[in-house]
Amino acid sequence: MFLSYASVDRNVVMALAESYRSLGRDVALPGTSVVSSARWNQEVQRLIAEADTFVLFWSEAAARSRTVEAEWCHALNLGKAIRPIYWKRPMPQPPAELAAYHFAFAELGGFGQ
Repeated sequence: MFLSYASVDRNVVMALAESYRSLGRDVALPGTSVVSSARWNQEVQRLIAEADTFVLFWSEAAARSRTVEAEWCHALNLGKAIRPIYWKRPMPQPPAELAAYHFAFAELGGFGQ
């Protein structure tokens, strides 16, 4: 699984990543390995290509992030299974390219609110 998120949402994403790992899923998180800035995009594109599922953590910050946009665009271009998640209501409006996807609400019990 590749987890795409805005950096300000890192705490929420890390908590959910641990849940995925406890279920036996391999999780790729951008920014958790040491990669030179010159190779950053190349490495992220490789991780997305290798992932069976692209999990998009959707928030106001993610909606504004050019990095997150580049990641979901790359996933779309590759035909990846995309699983969008949001945890704050109301959900930020997705772009037209993602409007047909079901955005699942993650109940975090106050965490990340």
